[in-house]
Amino acid sequence: MKKLLMGAMALTLMFTVSCREVEKGMEDASNDVENAVDATGNATENAVDGVKEATNNAAEGVKDAAGKVMDGAKDAAGNAVDGVKDTANKTAAGAKDAANKAVDGVKDAANSTAQGAKDAANSTADKAKEAGKKLMGN
Repeated sequence: MKKLLMGAMALTLMFTVSCREVEKGMEDASNDVENAVDATGNATENAVDGVKEATNNAAEGVKDAAGKVMDGAKDAAGNAVDGVKDTANKTAAGAKDAANKAVDGVKDAANSTAQGAKDAANSTADKAKEAGKKLMGN
């Protein structure tokens, strides 16, 4: 009976250690996901900045061409360019905000998943301890 009890305790200990390893793996995976999300956010910001710069460059090109065609059309083209710039800036800001919100959502989900795994591992370890105590007669 004592060997059976020792075997059960050994299995409980191995299971608890395995749960801890799974928890550590989940934390590592959560950190990796968070790093990937941060990298994605940075890439998105860079893309938004590139689009903004390209739009501004295109707007400046339109403005220069209008000035070469005729002075009268220059004022009208300048107003149109300013409108394009304003629209591009507003669009870029909206895209950046949306990307940041998506990044935050993924981070929250990863953290929640890691916490759930940790809670489950702790609960399993506690139940295993209780079962071991019952088997020992404590």
